[in-house]
Amino acid sequence: VWHADLNAHNLQISGADEVFLLDFDRGRRRHDGPGWRRANLARLRRSLDKISRDGRARFDEAGWRALEAGYAGRLKRTDPAAAADAP
Repeated sequence: VWHADLNAHNLQISGADEVFLLDFDRGRRRHDGPGWRRANLARLRRSLDKISRDGRARFDEAGWRALEAGYAGRLKRTDPAAAADAP
């Protein structure tokens, strides 16, 4: 799923470290491809770096590596048939 505005302000983390994505009003399913995924993650990284510099949150390299590992793990579990019918 492509999130049109993936940034730190659209993430919510529970006390149990569950991560929820918010604001999917412009999101949509997209064909599998590395270009849009890389761009989406780059946007999120810039946002997380910015709030870390501002002191509003703490996000470091270890956190980013964990996020990437979780994202990659999720991609491995994606059903290829479901991705094939995406617009």
